[in-house]
Amino acid sequence: MQVGGFMRGGGAAPFLSLVLMALLAIPPVVDGAVIYFYSPELNIDSFSSLKRAFDNYLSGFGDYRFQPFKDKETFERHVSSQNDGIFLVSSWYYLMIKGSVKMRPVMVGMFKGRSVQKRVLVANKKVGSIDKLRGAKLAASGTQEYNREILRQILGNRKDISDSVRIISVPRDIDSLMSIGFGLADYAITTDNSLEKLQTIDQEVYNTTVKLLQSDDIMLPVILVQEPATEMSDSNKSGSSALLTVIEKMGSDPEGAKIIKMLGIDNLKRLSRSEIKALE
Repeated sequence: MQVGGFMRGGGAAPFLSLVLMALLAIPPVVDGAVIYFYSPELNIDSFSSLKRAFDNYLSGFGDYRFQPFKDKETFERHVSSQNDGIFLVSSWYYLMIKGSVKMRPVMVGMFKGRSVQKRVLVANKKVGSIDKLRGAKLAASGTQEYNREILRQILGNRKDISDSVRIISVPRDIDSLMSIGFGLADYAITTDNSLEKLQTIDQEVYNTTVKLLQSDDIMLPVILVQEPATEMSDSNKSGSSALLTVIEKMGSDPEGAKIIKMLGIDNLKRLSRSEIKALE
């Protein structure tokens, strides 16, 4: 006999068990979080494409979003009051602001198994020398502020020369080297990785260049979290922690690796003790 939709003789117990099993099978709701991105080292072709690619990928893991910023002022103004996410920035930028923000680095980008790179000053062999750099055309990816500061450091604080160069902005580091090959500039600031890449993809252009100077090791982009973490709500802590795990695994996922390469890196990993010390 059926009573209230259940069968006598214990029929309700199996039904409730099935309901309980179904509920347990539903994945727990993960609180959302945002990746705020800013890097003066990159000239992103399309911020909308970058955001769309990250958003589509991250949405498969929870209520996560990617918010890139083109200029420093807008980034700093927007994130100054945020406590719902993590911050992916260039290490150079972090070292500039670390004394004035309550954040700590937890992850670093990797490229070809390394977490550092060098910035190099390259010239056309025919006309290039440090003596002729003043007022010359120099191709570089990234912001004017960043490239003039890097050039000043490479030259040993010769701000007079770094301020005088005419910087031609290009999308990628490899493009700054190609600018020399096309005669658009006599000098370029690029990375040691890009100079090595040029040798494999265009030997002819590579043979027209000469490396003049290089910087010390510069760490690749870093991920920052708020410090102290107690200032974040429990839900924000949970969302940000889960998001870090997603990011850490992106490089080992074919689709994730394709997206993260848009930032010029292969993957992101947790910082080692020595890397943390280098950022102090």
